Amino acid sequence: MGNSFFHSITKIIAIILVLLLVISFMVSGVGTSIRGITLDKVATAGKADISAAEWRDATSYQIQRARGGLGLNIDEEGQEQIKQQTLELLIDKKLMMQETDRLGIRVGKEHVIDNIKNNRMFKIDGKFDEGQYKLMLGQIGENDKTYYNSLKYDLAYAMASGVYFNSPVVPDELVNLLHIYDAKRQSVLAAIFPVDVVKEVSDPLADELKKYFEANKETFDAPEYRTVSYIELTKKDVEEEIDTSDASLRALYEEDIEQYSVGETRILEQIFADEEEQIKEIYEALEGGKDFYETAKDMANQDKKAVSYGSTEKIDLAGIIQDEEIEEIFNTEDGKYTHPIHSVAGWHVFRVVSRKEPYTKTFEEVKDKVRKDLLNQQSGDVLYQLAGSVEDELAGGATLAEVANNLNLKLKKVEQISLEGTLAGGVPMARYPDYGDFLPMAFSLTLGAISQMVGSEDGLKYYVQTVNSITPSRQRTLDEVRDSVVKTWKDEKKIQLQIARAQEFAKKMEEVKGEGRLQMFKDKAEDMGAEIREVKSVYRNNYNETILPGEAVAELFEKNLPYSISKSYLRTDKAMVVAITEEIFPAEEDDPVFSVDTVRGTTTRDLIQDYTEQFRNHLRRIYSVSYHNR
Repeated sequence: MGNSFFHSITKIIAIILVLLLVISFMVSGVGTSIRGITLDKVATAGKADISAAEWRDATSYQIQRARGGLGLNIDEEGQEQIKQQTLELLIDKKLMMQETDRLGIRVGKEHVIDNIKNNRMFKIDGKFDEGQYKLMLGQIGENDKTYYNSLKYDLAYAMASGVYFNSPVVPDELVNLLHIYDAKRQSVLAAIFPVDVVKEVSDPLADELKKYFEANKETFDAPEYRTVSYIELTKKDVEEEIDTSDASLRALYEEDIEQYSVGETRILEQIFADEEEQIKEIYEALEGGKDFYETAKDMANQDKKAVSYGSTEKIDLAGIIQDEEIEEIFNTEDGKYTHPIHSVAGWHVFRVVSRKEPYTKTFEEVKDKVRKDLLNQQSGDVLYQLAGSVEDELAGGATLAEVANNLNLKLKKVEQISLEGTLAGGVPMARYPDYGDFLPMAFSLTLGAISQMVGSEDGLKYYVQTVNSITPSRQRTLDEVRDSVVKTWKDEKKIQLQIARAQEFAKKMEEVKGEGRLQMFKDKAEDMGAEIREVKSVYRNNYNETILPGEAVAELFEKNLPYSISKSYLRTDKAMVVAITEEIFPAEEDDPVFSVDTVRGTTTRDLIQDYTEQFRNHLRRIYSVSYHNR
């Protein structure tokens, strides 16, 4: 492949490949099922097999990279989803390698190096910087070798993709139409009728209570309870087997020393504002000579503690504010402040307190972290072997109690717990494995059955369980749950009263015409005890959901007139909201949220995502894909 072709497709590499990889960064958790697939292949893509071990290692790597490099908070909700999506990514990679071979695509070393040197993440002042390169690799958990090989594959993928489609060019006319649609905004007043405004509701009459209970009996049923025994394996069970001497720790420190490099940092303070007009007023006060702390206190209600932003590197701000504004911050002298800067959170004026040059943390500074990393790295392998030993015992017919005795492990028990995690007395039960859908699995087993071995997302915990006893669900009598039924009835009554009040308010506002409606909205809402909130920038597809329900925003944009009134809508916190349009602002080319360039980029990414999905489907049509033990 020639350089011209190479350069024509490199601009879409990041987008295409992130779309294929980002799935595994955005979903949560993983449970590693071992029994029956430890040595088997789980899928075949074309002529290439994917083993269970490869699947497990790839899943673990993606999770660690997402948690460490991307800073994502990973929980258990996507436990099975992340496993399956990681498998699909492995299949895509195997198919792509076969397709690049079929097309005769080869990526030379010079192409990989050229891509690295032209990556803006590795540049300082527009030039490639070796220190920045090492620092960034450390941040995303890569080293020279793994990143080089990964990038080489990515480039081959992009080249093969380029055989089938080029980077789409979105017509200016379409961009302009989409920009007008997305960047149009409104200033909105919301009248909020919270449930807690209704202080008290009379108890229901006996007949009312009985009728309500009969209509909602299932809500008050006693749940099914189960007693469960389980063995849990954690890294504490194997730590004594791992060499954590200073020599071992120092060797790991030297191997991973790039991750202990700290880039150029700034200690920052900030004055924050939600709206652009407010931050402009703050900036003008500072320019007029007003003290930074006084300005923060008087104009933003922020004390010295609130203005502290702390120590930050450029990488910490990437994706939060624009690159040129990051440069402004880092080029600002100590004691000086920046122009107003827009971020994903709002508006800021930053003040630079002090700076620190790049440096590498010493072994002694990070010794505890190195020890923790070593234990995490090696504990996973040792635990995996121990989990295999448990599986072997179970496969030989041993009970869970016998396995615990034979391998010197502790057999734990949870007595009478519900699927919701409460004990028979209604008290929440906190001590059971908080990963791998422990309770849903317990309630899917038959009496006496033993589950598969399940692993945590990081591979540092495993459990296997069995059900000892089952207490079926039963219908409670009204006398048993009278207090709970009365409370539920009264809570629903409060919501109904607020719904009626909000609907009455909205109806009265519809009867008022012209500019007087806005003032009447404020006065009447205040008379009825509603909270009034102003939201100065409401976009059709970007608004504060904690204040405005989406249905209210959609209605106001559909009406598209000043002083339009929405119907009353129930918010997720059970408060009712009625909204009115104060003012309508046409789309601006340099809108801070939906600029023309932003809309163009978003539309281009959407098209590439579409093309990429078609390309993946094309590969699966020309190469066979089969799934085995999963």
